[in-house]
Amino acid sequence: DTETKNNYITVTSAVGCDTLNLPAPPAWTLVQYYTGTNGANGWVNGCNNIADREKAAYFDASALPYTYLTGWFIGFGEAWSSNQAKQVPVKVYDGTTGSPGTLLATTTLTMGQIMQDESMNYYTDVIFANPVLLPVSKRFFISVDIQNLSWTANPKDTLSIISNTNGQTIPSAVWEKKAANNWVKYTQVGAWNLAISLLIHPILTNAPTIATYTQSATTICQGGSVNYDCTGSTFQDTLLW
Repeated sequence: DTETKNNYITVTSAVGCDTLNLPAPPAWTLVQYYTGTNGANGWVNGCNNIADREKAAYFDASALPYTYLTGWFIGFGEAWSSNQAKQVPVKVYDGTTGSPGTLLATTTLTMGQIMQDESMNYYTDVIFANPVLLPVSKRFFISVDIQNLSWTANPKDTLSIISNTNGQTIPSAVWEKKAANNWVKYTQVGAWNLAISLLIHPILTNAPTIATYTQSATTICQGGSVNYDCTGSTFQDTLLW
């Protein structure tokens, strides 16, 4: 015999969470920066003819109670590749020193996923299977690795992250890894002379999600009952089984 589920087990947790800069601050005017005449040389915050390798946004959560990064949203303004299987790694770096330090975690997007999101004007959602423990400083970088893409070979790959307008973030919260593998801030000599932030929204929490329960019996007869205990579960909203 089978029994029909007629309700859900629900857990509502007091665990807090926050998504930084979401929605985008009203003082921001969102733009896309390109390089060369009418974008002939590519995108400042993405693929370009000087083969930039990564674009990274700096975040300082030291004033917040949260200790874990569960993922983030990225606003891409342009995305195209003839090979939708091309991989775009996204990374978390320790930002304790104010510049990208130790690599803390990485996962991978595909150009197909990004292209679909961009075409529908959606954020691209990045979620880690295991929440990333922030460094003690709670300062970190989120990076988009574009070195698998090419602007110099035809057909050109296109990828551009939306940002606010120059001067709306002082100093710049954006760094980039150059073709020589050195990190520079956008306002440093040899960079773009732009004081901006990228449209990236980290999702923070003060405890990772835990979903667990025990049951009073694993085998019951028709008409019997079973009790479930969800003690120990945590979640940022309501969890349904």
